[in-house]
Amino acid sequence: MSSVNNTAYKFLSLFANSEDEEFHLRTFPEQEDGGYAKKFVHTLDELKKDISKWSSHAIKRDGTPEKYPTYYKSYNNSKKQGFYFVVNFGGSTDGEITRIRAFYIDVDFAKEKYPVNSEEEAKKLAAELKETGRYKKVQVNTTKSGNYYVTARFTKKEILLAKNEFLEKHSEEFKDALIVETYSGFHIYWLVSDCSIALFEKIEEYLILKFNSDPQVKNLSRVLRVPEFVHQKYEDPFQIRVIQWTERRFTVDEFTSELKVNLQWVKEEKAKQKLSQTKGYGKKLVKEVIDHTGLERTITEVEFKGRSAEIEFVYPKPPEEKVTFAEAIQEIKRRPISDFVSKPDMSIMPGQKKAKICCPFHDDSSPSAEVFVGDKGTYLFHCHACQINTKDVINLFIVKHHYGYRKAVEKLAAMIGLKVVKTEWEQNLRDDYDDNRYFLEQDLEVMFPNLYSYIAPYGRISYLRYLNDKGSVNILSKEFSYEDKNVYFAAISYIKKELNKSGTRTVHNTVCLLLLLGFFKRVPEEDVPARFKKNAEIKKLDIQLELKEQGMLGKRRAQYVRNINFYIIQNWADMAFEMEQLAKELKEKGFTVKHHLNKTGLAKLMGEEVANRVFPDDRQVRQEFNKLEEKIKEIVDVEISKVNYCRIDDILTRQIRYQIEQSNGKKKLVKATKKEKEDIFNRALPQILEGKYEVIKVRNKNQKKEYGYIKDDNKEIKVVVPKK
Repeated sequence: MSSVNNTAYKFLSLFANSEDEEFHLRTFPEQEDGGYAKKFVHTLDELKKDISKWSSHAIKRDGTPEKYPTYYKSYNNSKKQGFYFVVNFGGSTDGEITRIRAFYIDVDFAKEKYPVNSEEEAKKLAAELKETGRYKKVQVNTTKSGNYYVTARFTKKEILLAKNEFLEKHSEEFKDALIVETYSGFHIYWLVSDCSIALFEKIEEYLILKFNSDPQVKNLSRVLRVPEFVHQKYEDPFQIRVIQWTERRFTVDEFTSELKVNLQWVKEEKAKQKLSQTKGYGKKLVKEVIDHTGLERTITEVEFKGRSAEIEFVYPKPPEEKVTFAEAIQEIKRRPISDFVSKPDMSIMPGQKKAKICCPFHDDSSPSAEVFVGDKGTYLFHCHACQINTKDVINLFIVKHHYGYRKAVEKLAAMIGLKVVKTEWEQNLRDDYDDNRYFLEQDLEVMFPNLYSYIAPYGRISYLRYLNDKGSVNILSKEFSYEDKNVYFAAISYIKKELNKSGTRTVHNTVCLLLLLGFFKRVPEEDVPARFKKNAEIKKLDIQLELKEQGMLGKRRAQYVRNINFYIIQNWADMAFEMEQLAKELKEKGFTVKHHLNKTGLAKLMGEEVANRVFPDDRQVRQEFNKLEEKIKEIVDVEISKVNYCRIDDILTRQIRYQIEQSNGKKKLVKATKKEKEDIFNRALPQILEGKYEVIKVRNKNQKKEYGYIKDDNKEIKVVVPKK
């Protein structure tokens, strides 16, 4: 890979044999006002520069160049043109390609399309799809011939989940692949050194079937997107990026062996399929207009049944054994799916590890699903053709009946004669949650006035009720515990939504205040169960996507979203007296949410141990803050030693310079702003006073003159004086 600091150049260099190798580049309008498509040709060496300087005269249809050059990055941004390259070598049409550079697939998780028979049916389906909450945009459309169809574009969250699942499922096949992420999915390349034209087309057919990728992306002169340029097709721009690099070039023998390419299987699959099934769609010769240019393509029909899926579960048995919730999960996953499902037949023959079946979640004339034993011994269901993807029997039951996870486990356990009971550990936890409810309603206000004074305002008790109740319904097993309490997470965005709060900052501050007071506790990252971490990462990305939809400010905030925090709920009655003493100490020290509910403010007011408990990250008090605090403290001491007082307004208006040490060891003189000085007094006043000074407020004009304040106004001043 080249050392040039240009991702697009590095990417293209992987496909080339030399610096003078030509690349055919294309731009295509992605929105109606985007102009027209253009063609460019460059040697790799000509692209060995900053991407903002990539430019050339476009080649017109008559073969002559345009008069003025096109700057590609600017054209991509201002004209909303997608930027592509022809993957293989030789030209820009199939007939011109002379050398295969790579095998490739294009997987797209953004949209579904549903042909229907009438406008009424289309509107009904569109309404049903909108209600699911899985789609960002649902539209009713018509083809040129007047046929109706519905397009549904998934939310970013749904696309992200599909992307993660796809990469995880095919990690072995993709270990030496070059992977480019787009808004909708991925472009995946396997670089190759010696493939014939005829064999290329057959291998592409195999890859399309194997990975359920776009069936159109298989021609010799296929163009795909170039990293560092922006995908402008939708309202949310997305910068194309490489998420996995590789320099490996396969020989055809290596590739067909490692990817288990079976061309006979492709023939058999095509022969068996009377209806082509791509992503759960049964093919129907319906034309659709794909963009404003009037181009058409064949789309496919799908019936994803969901609730009415043709899957039936067995009846429950009389209970023969009592088990814990965790034991029930373990036993259910150990059993074959056929122990729970009566229709269709999901049994696996003795000595076999999988069985092909017709998928009950979509119209399936030839078996496109299979039941198999996973790596961990769990029996799994997977459909290669529809959106149901891979499920164990618990999730199959949830998809069919829409139960919550615990209820689904209890129902499935009953089918094999097991009754789920609470363990002593679970019961003790439930007793804690009951104690907490009683504490909130009966004891808090009467017995703990300092604590109540922080909890009563702004509906903070509603947070405690919500978090306590959330913990009580998220009990799994002692395996998922910390300090003998069950672990769960509650993201700020979800608390905000559940409690119908308007401000994210307010919710964040309230959660931090409850952590400070000791109502609940963050779990150290190293003690969080691995399964929880994975789910939390998805939630974190979901929050980032939501923020990015809120404009430039949201995009900036999205960059600083930290990992989702995990919590345990304390028994508040047991902790109440310690929490009351802490609340009293906070009052005495002048704690305010505005000035002290941050890492620096808490560290200065209550010490680093408390600050790290509430904000368990690697942030520290900045050197500039400490140095300015020392300087102001020095000024206060000097003034009081001279005249026995020091006015705060005088320090705020005084010019103060202080030294800091730079990374290279040199000293730097810094001039403090008024805001920085105010920040010191707001957050570090106890350290400045040192217990030997106090602050008094003076409004009387004569008294103010005694402290050197000569302005004739009614302004109140604050004065630091020796403590009496």
